[in-house]
Amino acid sequence: MKRRFGLMMFVMFFSHALLFTQIVPFLISVGYTSAQRGYLVAAYAAFSMLGQVVFGYLSDKHGSIKRFVVLLTYLTAIAGILNFNYDHVNFMYHFFVLSVTVGSTRIVANLFETWVLEVDELHHDFSYLRSFGSLGWAIASLLSGYLVLKYGYNILGYSSAILGLLLVWLASKATDASKEERESLKMSDLKLLLKNKNYILLIVVYFFVYLIYNTDPLIVTEYMFELGGDAQAVGLRVFVQAMSEIPILYVGARLFRKRSPQKLLRIALLILCVRFILIGLSSHTWMIIALSLLQAITFPIILITQKYLVFAQVPEHLRSSGQMVAVSLSIGLSSVLAPLVSNALITMFSLSTTIIIFGLSLLIPFGLMKLYK
Repeated sequence: MKRRFGLMMFVMFFSHALLFTQIVPFLISVGYTSAQRGYLVAAYAAFSMLGQVVFGYLSDKHGSIKRFVVLLTYLTAIAGILNFNYDHVNFMYHFFVLSVTVGSTRIVANLFETWVLEVDELHHDFSYLRSFGSLGWAIASLLSGYLVLKYGYNILGYSSAILGLLLVWLASKATDASKEERESLKMSDLKLLLKNKNYILLIVVYFFVYLIYNTDPLIVTEYMFELGGDAQAVGLRVFVQAMSEIPILYVGARLFRKRSPQKLLRIALLILCVRFILIGLSSHTWMIIALSLLQAITFPIILITQKYLVFAQVPEHLRSSGQMVAVSLSIGLSSVLAPLVSNALITMFSLSTTIIIFGLSLLIPFGLMKLYK
């Protein structure tokens, strides 16, 4: 079972990285302005935000996560092909197709991670299994730049779709989440989550964290292009980031037995703050790529602490909903606002100054985490 879920994690993130890592370079090549790109990113973030709540609720109601992962994987494959095969400026077309393409990858990824947490035999192996996702993301990110330069952007949609079909086949033979069907469950029952003060505090903390994190593929990618980088340099940076995540993810369970999640999260936030400030001060793309190595500490700790802290705060019959609502209101809402806030700051300051401002903003969640009991 562990081997099957590890392989599924690898295939899923490999497939998604082919679509996600080249979105901004693709939109730049098509001819969209910085403001238009910001609106398109906000659109897929909004689709993801809504979808995470809906599919988390449906998973709890119908006692299954597997069937919805399969459904959304088919949807992602079709949308990915349609998106990258149309390379003309048509805002409304990409507004809808891009929203489904990238939004679905985020819903599937978070739903699949929740699936791992809800299989009794795999709960404590989440960090280990997630490391295979980072490996798939790293290899695909590096490969994506090469594929684009050699064959064009449309190859990404077809390649991702083929991997999606492989993921569906693997999922069909995998154990579903350990949960009971609850047909009586209503959307209004989710208000139970909002009565938990710790749960709300976690959402607020991770909202600020991911608000800054979600600006990374936008303004840092654009800053790399400003410094003379290209699609291959962007792919290399994402490869370095993803590969650096693997060691801590691989040994995550042992790390969290020795240190409290709260303390580890505060350490990660300080390092992420320094990383953004140094990126803003960088004058060459190789400096930004080198700073991506700090991802080794920041992202794995942020990801694992959110999963485990939220899991501890939600009742058993709302575990899928609890995870997906938390992701929707922290990652999803921040994804909607990140491009809008970025565009507003870029109009007032330079790209480098904007990156530094976002780095300093991480002191807000650092302070809020001291309130968690």
